[in-house]
Amino acid sequence: MASPRLLLPLAGSECIPNGVDELPGGWYLHHRLTVAEYKKLLTHANDAKAWGQLFHRTADAVREKAKLPVLAIEERKDLILSVLENFENGHYGSAMILIFSLIEGLLWMLTNAISAKEKIFVKDKEGWVYDCESGNEFQTNRIRDILERTAVKRYLDPAFVREFCQELYEERNPVLHGGQICSEEICNHVGICFLQKLFVLDYVLGRLEKLQEEQVYGMLDELYRRANSPENESFPKKDSAG
Repeated sequence: MASPRLLLPLAGSECIPNGVDELPGGWYLHHRLTVAEYKKLLTHANDAKAWGQLFHRTADAVREKAKLPVLAIEERKDLILSVLENFENGHYGSAMILIFSLIEGLLWMLTNAISAKEKIFVKDKEGWVYDCESGNEFQTNRIRDILERTAVKRYLDPAFVREFCQELYEERNPVLHGGQICSEEICNHVGICFLQKLFVLDYVLGRLEKLQEEQVYGMLDELYRRANSPENESFPKKDSAG
Protein backbone atom coordinates (compact mmCIF):
# COMPACT_ATOMS: atom_id res chain seq x y z
CA MET A 1 0.00 0.00 0.00
CA ALA A 2 1.27 3.45 -0.86
CA SER A 3 2.24 5.77 1.96
CA PRO A 4 -0.03 8.77 2.76
CA ARG A 5 2.61 11.15 1.32
CA LEU A 6 2.22 9.65 -2.16
CA LEU A 7 -1.53 10.20 -2.08
CA LEU A 8 -1.17 13.94 -1.69
CA PRO A 9 -1.83 16.23 -4.70
CA LEU A 10 1.12 16.02 -7.03
CA ALA A 11 3.19 19.19 -7.30
CA GLY A 12 3.48 20.66 -10.76
CA SER A 13 0.17 19.53 -12.22
CA GLU A 14 -1.11 23.10 -11.98
CA CYS A 15 1.42 23.98 -14.71
CA ILE A 16 -0.45 21.78 -17.21
CA PRO A 17 -3.38 23.59 -18.87
CA ASN A 18 -6.73 21.83 -19.14
CA GLY A 19 -7.70 20.66 -22.60
CA VAL A 20 -4.13 20.00 -23.82
CA ASP A 21 -3.69 17.75 -26.85
CA GLU A 22 -1.06 15.56 -25.19
CA LEU A 23 -0.11 14.79 -21.60
CA PRO A 24 3.33 14.30 -20.06
CA GLY A 25 4.22 10.63 -20.50
CA GLY A 26 1.43 10.22 -23.04
CA TRP A 27 3.14 7.17 -24.62
CA TYR A 28 2.80 5.37 -21.25
CA LEU A 29 -0.69 6.60 -20.44
CA HIS A 30 -2.02 5.34 -23.78
CA HIS A 31 -1.08 1.84 -22.60
CA ARG A 32 -2.12 2.12 -18.95
CA LEU A 33 -5.37 4.09 -19.09
CA THR A 34 -8.64 3.33 -20.82
CA VAL A 35 -9.77 5.75 -23.53
CA ALA A 36 -12.33 7.22 -21.12
CA GLU A 37 -9.73 7.65 -18.36
CA TYR A 38 -7.29 9.33 -20.73
CA LYS A 39 -9.92 11.74 -22.06
CA LYS A 40 -10.97 12.62 -18.52
CA LEU A 41 -7.38 13.37 -17.55
CA LEU A 42 -6.97 15.54 -20.65
CA THR A 43 -9.93 17.69 -19.63
CA HIS A 44 -8.67 17.91 -16.02
CA ALA A 45 -4.97 18.11 -16.80
CA ASN A 46 -4.15 20.59 -14.04
CA ASP A 47 -6.04 18.67 -11.35
CA ALA A 48 -3.38 17.92 -8.72
CA LYS A 49 -5.59 15.29 -7.09
CA ALA A 50 -6.01 13.36 -10.34
CA TRP A 51 -2.24 13.29 -10.88
CA GLY A 52 -1.71 12.27 -7.26
CA GLN A 53 -4.03 9.29 -7.82
CA LEU A 54 -2.10 8.40 -10.97
CA PHE A 55 1.13 8.58 -9.00
CA HIS A 56 -0.35 6.23 -6.41
CA ARG A 57 -1.42 3.82 -9.13
CA THR A 58 2.00 3.85 -10.82
CA ALA A 59 3.89 3.54 -7.53
CA ASP A 60 1.81 0.49 -6.63
CA ALA A 61 2.56 -1.05 -10.03
CA VAL A 62 6.30 -0.52 -9.48
CA ARG A 63 6.09 -2.06 -6.00
CA GLU A 64 4.40 -5.14 -7.40
CA LYS A 65 6.96 -5.52 -10.16
CA ALA A 66 9.77 -5.23 -7.58
CA LYS A 67 8.56 -8.63 -6.29
CA LEU A 68 8.96 -10.37 -9.66
CA PRO A 69 11.23 -13.45 -9.81
CA VAL A 70 13.37 -11.87 -12.53
CA LEU A 71 17.08 -11.84 -11.63
CA ALA A 72 17.76 -8.32 -12.91
CA ILE A 73 14.85 -7.06 -10.77
CA GLU A 74 15.61 -9.20 -7.71
CA GLU A 75 19.14 -7.78 -7.61
CA ARG A 76 17.73 -4.24 -7.55
CA LYS A 77 14.62 -4.68 -5.42
CA ASP A 78 15.91 -2.56 -2.53
CA LEU A 79 16.95 0.23 -4.90
CA ILE A 80 13.55 0.21 -6.59
CA LEU A 81 11.79 0.59 -3.26
CA SER A 82 14.32 3.25 -2.18
CA VAL A 83 13.30 5.38 -5.17
CA LEU A 84 9.75 5.65 -3.84
CA GLU A 85 10.90 6.06 -0.24
CA ASN A 86 13.24 8.91 -1.12
CA PHE A 87 10.56 10.76 -3.07
CA GLU A 88 8.02 10.17 -0.31
CA ASN A 89 10.37 11.73 2.23
CA GLY A 90 11.10 14.74 0.06
CA HIS A 91 14.61 13.65 -0.94
CA TYR A 92 14.03 14.57 -4.58
CA GLY A 93 17.69 14.72 -5.60
CA SER A 94 18.36 11.24 -4.26
CA ALA A 95 15.20 9.92 -5.88
CA MET A 96 16.22 11.36 -9.27
CA ILE A 97 19.77 9.96 -9.11
CA LEU A 98 18.48 6.53 -8.13
CA ILE A 99 15.76 6.34 -10.76
CA PHE A 100 18.00 7.45 -13.63
CA SER A 101 20.65 4.92 -12.57
CA LEU A 102 18.06 2.17 -12.25
CA ILE A 103 16.50 2.84 -15.63
CA GLU A 104 19.85 2.75 -17.42
CA GLY A 105 21.02 -0.37 -15.57
CA LEU A 106 17.78 -2.21 -16.29
CA LEU A 107 17.93 -1.25 -19.97
CA TRP A 108 21.41 -2.77 -20.18
CA MET A 109 20.07 -5.94 -18.51
CA LEU A 110 17.24 -5.99 -21.05
CA THR A 111 19.79 -5.61 -23.83
CA ASN A 112 21.83 -8.53 -22.52
CA ALA A 113 18.72 -10.70 -22.34
CA ILE A 114 17.68 -9.81 -25.88
CA SER A 115 21.21 -10.52 -27.14
CA ALA A 116 20.60 -14.20 -26.35
CA LYS A 117 18.14 -14.30 -29.25
CA GLU A 118 19.19 -11.35 -31.45
CA LYS A 119 22.46 -10.26 -33.06
CA ILE A 120 23.45 -7.22 -31.00
CA PHE A 121 27.03 -7.46 -29.73
CA VAL A 122 29.97 -8.12 -32.06
CA LYS A 123 31.81 -11.22 -30.90
CA ASP A 124 35.42 -10.65 -29.73
CA LYS A 125 35.12 -6.86 -30.24
CA GLU A 126 34.28 -5.30 -26.88
CA GLY A 127 32.10 -2.22 -27.15
CA TRP A 128 31.07 -2.97 -30.74
CA VAL A 129 27.47 -3.67 -31.77
CA TYR A 130 25.44 -4.31 -34.89
CA ASP A 131 23.19 -1.70 -36.51
CA CYS A 132 20.02 -3.71 -37.16
CA GLU A 133 19.05 -1.59 -40.17
CA SER A 134 22.33 -1.32 -42.07
CA GLY A 135 24.01 -4.43 -40.72
CA ASN A 136 27.17 -2.42 -40.10
CA GLU A 137 29.22 -2.63 -36.93
CA PHE A 138 29.77 0.43 -34.76
CA GLN A 139 31.39 1.19 -31.42
CA THR A 140 29.44 2.67 -28.52
CA ASN A 141 28.99 2.53 -24.76
CA ARG A 142 25.79 4.62 -24.76
CA ILE A 143 22.43 3.01 -24.08
CA ARG A 144 20.80 5.59 -26.34
CA ASP A 145 22.66 4.18 -29.35
CA ILE A 146 21.63 0.65 -28.35
CA LEU A 147 17.95 1.61 -28.26
CA GLU A 148 18.04 3.65 -31.45
CA ARG A 149 20.15 1.43 -33.69
CA THR A 150 20.17 -2.20 -32.55
CA ALA A 151 17.58 -4.99 -32.51
CA VAL A 152 16.64 -3.97 -28.96
CA LYS A 153 14.31 -1.34 -30.40
CA ARG A 154 12.14 -4.09 -31.89
CA TYR A 155 11.19 -5.10 -28.35
CA LEU A 156 10.20 -1.62 -27.21
CA ASP A 157 7.40 0.86 -27.92
CA PRO A 158 8.71 3.24 -30.63
CA ALA A 159 7.16 6.16 -28.73
CA PHE A 160 9.13 5.18 -25.63
CA VAL A 161 12.36 4.93 -27.64
CA ARG A 162 11.80 8.43 -29.05
CA GLU A 163 11.09 9.97 -25.64
CA PHE A 164 14.00 8.24 -23.95
CA CYS A 165 16.54 9.02 -26.67
CA GLN A 166 15.43 12.57 -27.47
CA GLU A 167 14.51 13.85 -24.02
CA LEU A 168 15.22 11.59 -21.06
CA TYR A 169 18.77 10.65 -22.07
CA GLU A 170 19.80 14.30 -22.33
CA GLU A 171 18.13 15.04 -19.01
CA ARG A 172 19.90 12.20 -17.24
CA ASN A 173 23.41 13.31 -18.26
CA PRO A 174 23.76 16.28 -15.87
CA VAL A 175 22.06 14.35 -13.06
CA LEU A 176 24.43 11.37 -13.24
CA HIS A 177 27.51 13.55 -13.76
CA GLY A 178 27.12 15.78 -10.72
CA GLY A 179 25.15 18.56 -12.39
CA GLN A 180 21.94 20.28 -11.35
CA ILE A 181 19.14 18.02 -10.16
CA CYS A 182 15.42 18.75 -10.34
CA SER A 183 14.21 19.91 -6.92
CA GLU A 184 11.55 22.16 -5.40
CA GLU A 185 14.10 24.98 -5.17
CA ILE A 186 14.72 25.16 -8.93
CA CYS A 187 11.67 23.42 -10.41
CA ASN A 188 8.00 24.12 -9.73
CA HIS A 189 6.81 20.87 -11.30
CA VAL A 190 9.12 18.36 -9.61
CA GLY A 191 6.20 15.96 -8.97
CA ILE A 192 5.21 15.65 -12.63
CA CYS A 193 8.88 15.53 -13.62
CA PHE A 194 9.50 12.57 -11.32
CA LEU A 195 6.27 10.83 -12.32
CA GLN A 196 7.47 10.76 -15.95
CA LYS A 197 10.58 8.83 -14.83
CA LEU A 198 8.40 6.51 -12.76
CA PHE A 199 6.40 5.75 -15.91
CA VAL A 200 9.65 4.71 -17.60
CA LEU A 201 10.73 2.55 -14.67
CA ASP A 202 7.39 0.74 -14.59
CA TYR A 203 7.53 0.19 -18.36
CA VAL A 204 11.09 -1.20 -18.35
CA LEU A 205 10.30 -3.53 -15.45
CA GLY A 206 7.30 -4.77 -17.41
CA ARG A 207 9.42 -5.41 -20.51
CA LEU A 208 11.87 -7.50 -18.45
CA GLU A 209 8.96 -9.51 -17.10
CA LYS A 210 7.51 -10.02 -20.57
CA LEU A 211 10.86 -11.07 -22.04
CA GLN A 212 11.39 -13.69 -19.32
CA GLU A 213 7.88 -15.04 -19.90
CA GLU A 214 8.59 -15.36 -23.62
CA GLN A 215 11.88 -17.14 -22.92
CA VAL A 216 10.22 -19.61 -20.53
CA TYR A 217 7.37 -20.33 -22.95
CA GLY A 218 9.92 -20.75 -25.75
CA MET A 219 11.86 -23.30 -23.71
CA LEU A 220 8.66 -25.21 -22.89
CA ASP A 221 7.63 -25.22 -26.55
CA GLU A 222 11.04 -26.56 -27.52
CA LEU A 223 10.86 -29.31 -24.91
CA TYR A 224 7.39 -30.26 -26.12
CA ARG A 225 8.56 -30.29 -29.74
CA ARG A 226 11.49 -32.55 -28.94
CA ALA A 227 9.36 -34.88 -26.84
CA ASN A 228 6.92 -35.29 -29.73
CA SER A 229 9.43 -35.46 -32.57
CA PRO A 230 9.56 -38.64 -34.75
CA GLU A 231 12.99 -39.49 -33.30
CA ASN A 232 11.37 -40.04 -29.90
CA GLU A 233 8.54 -42.27 -31.13
CA SER A 234 8.60 -45.84 -29.90
CA PHE A 235 8.30 -48.57 -32.51
CA PRO A 236 7.30 -52.15 -31.75
CA LYS A 237 10.27 -54.48 -31.70
CA LYS A 238 10.59 -56.91 -34.55
CA ASP A 239 9.32 -60.42 -33.67
CA SER A 240 12.47 -62.53 -33.51
CA ALA A 241 10.45 -65.73 -33.97
CA GLY A 242 8.78 -64.46 -37.15
